[in-house]
Amino acid sequence: MISRTEVEVEKGGRYTGKFSLMKHRARELKLEMTAKLAGRAVAELTSKIRAVEDDSVEVREILLLEGARSRGNLKSTVIAFDSSKVNVVNEAYGFGDYAKGHVECHEVVKGNADVQTVPLLRVKNDKAELTHEASIGRVNETQLIQLMARGLTEEEASELIIKGLLMW
Repeated sequence: MISRTEVEVEKGGRYTGKFSLMKHRARELKLEMTAKLAGRAVAELTSKIRAVEDDSVEVREILLLEGARSRGNLKSTVIAFDSSKVNVVNEAYGFGDYAKGHVECHEVVKGNADVQTVPLLRVKNDKAELTHEASIGRVNETQLIQLMARGLTEEEASELIIKGLLMW
């Protein structure tokens, strides 16, 4: 499956783009979302994906903050099981005066999945500000222990945490 979204948000406009693939197999997924923002425009691009078995997932989210005081967020969450392969690239470019962008990507690995995430931030204006946070790893240990203390098995607790991550 190939999913490609390209939007231009005009001055003062808003755009929210959401992609989710949680109940069915991805098999082979290429997802690309791009938002180009004019002055005072706002955009949020969010993707939530569950990869299982030998699925191959490529995610590329791009935020072009061209206008003054434009703002945007890129959020990706991928849960990778079994021997799936996942590559996530989040790009934010700060061109406009006082443009603000944030990249947030969280990937959870279960089994022998191969997961890579690359946040790319590029500022071409000293008044622009870009931030990112990225994490790859297992299910949060503290959350797991708290749920198990309430009577859930490790598998039940893990599944509940994963469901919580993938909910809108």
